[in-house]
Amino acid sequence: MAATLSIHDFDVLEPTYCRLQHNFTENDKLKSLIRDISAFIPSQRQHEKILSDFDILNILLYRRGGQLRRLKCFQLLKRVQTCLKRFHKFEKLYQLLLALNKDLKSADAGYESGSKNVYFPSRQSWSYVLYIQSVYVQLLKTTGTYCLLAFTDLSQLLVFGWFVPTVIVFMGIIARIWLLCQTLTEKVVSSYNKIYLCREMFEPSASGWSEPSLAPLLCSTSKVQPKLVEQLTEASQKVNEIDREMERCETTRGDVMSLVQEEDIGEPVAVKRKSKSQERPNKRLKLDEQKLRKNSPQTNREICVPGVKMESVAATESVEATESVAAT
Repeated sequence: MAATLSIHDFDVLEPTYCRLQHNFTENDKLKSLIRDISAFIPSQRQHEKILSDFDILNILLYRRGGQLRRLKCFQLLKRVQTCLKRFHKFEKLYQLLLALNKDLKSADAGYESGSKNVYFPSRQSWSYVLYIQSVYVQLLKTTGTYCLLAFTDLSQLLVFGWFVPTVIVFMGIIARIWLLCQTLTEKVVSSYNKIYLCREMFEPSASGWSEPSLAPLLCSTSKVQPKLVEQLTEASQKVNEIDREMERCETTRGDVMSLVQEEDIGEPVAVKRKSKSQERPNKRLKLDEQKLRKNSPQTNREICVPGVKMESVAATESVEATESVAAT
């Protein structure tokens, strides 16, 4: 089961965004639509959290995935990764909704002021938004199912006691991704159903854009085992609690460090150290001098050592005694 969505572009081309002037009498529906879109736009934060978890999953698969590369759970984690690669495309959905909401607010303000020249977005723009939302829901459900399958296989490894630290880390990140996908699916489905009911209020533009087939109603529920859902929710809640505790520890540590007063120890003192290149020649010269003293005969001639000046060395008393005995 794979997500039916190309990696680079959508299957349907984007229509030209235009506004049309027409008499609009249903002001209550217009205001309710503005409220619904304004309530859905903050869900972009959850979308950004999924993208941040995608980066964490990439790092974990690169560093710790080698232990699980021959297991089935690794393939399921890779499928979750491929699904998350496509999430960056749906930032366009929030951009379109922001533009549509801005035009609706300006039209509502003009309608209340009594002006006749009121412009509304065309029906094609709303159909394209609905198409993106339907594909978005399909991708979210697919990602959630792969998260469930990966979580079950990882829990089996945890029961047998295999790769316990690695398995716990992957279970935590998968549970968090699953929870974000579930909550975001419910919000997108509710927004889709409300926009679909209000789409007929807007007039279409005279363009040759082919409208895609859209479902009149979407459902956010999926056939999953309730025990797995409970385990995933518990794991995601524990991960969120750990994140909150880590944030609290960082804040308290920063407060404690701010209370500590640094002791004034004066100005820094510069200490010059001899480099190894300066120490080595002196040692070599001393060693050469010692070797020459041992090997050279003890006469009155000068001993020349490269880089060192030495005075003439007198003969020892033992040598003089031997010479006098030989003369007699």
